[in-house]
Amino acid sequence: MVENVVMLASAADKGNYGCEILFNLSTPLGVKGGINIYLTRDSVTVVFSHPRIMIVKCRTMKFQMYTISAHAPYCKFPTAGAEASKWWAHSSSIVSSTSFGRISVLIGIVANYVVHSDASNGVGDVARSGAPPPQRSRVCDFLNDRS
Repeated sequence: MVENVVMLASAADKGNYGCEILFNLSTPLGVKGGINIYLTRDSVTVVFSHPRIMIVKCRTMKFQMYTISAHAPYCKFPTAGAEASKWWAHSSSIVSSTSFGRISVLIGIVANYVVHSDASNGVGDVARSGAPPPQRSRVCDFLNDRS
């Protein structure tokens, strides 16, 4: 902990990857009954840790949530699509096997996902490129499982 900031990090793999989640303990997480809710060092616990995905549970007397940090493989080459699809399926199984109950989950993922022609109109035309990437169905499965 440095200057009231708690940093939780997953291990790197041969110097690569690793995920981090930082919490500023001096900033209220929310307000309940007119009282600010703050995290403490003891109120954050790593539930799962891997070089490309980490799940942290935050719990105070009045508030609970999970935070997920993840980093998907980059698909620069078509052969990397299989690796990315495997990662999305594996990450989805990790998240699905974590019992969140009715507790809120904040997910931050570096998706390394190419937006393609069947993307939402809200994305805009600038980032669109031809055919969907090979991991598209796994990404959609991951997102649909969280709703």
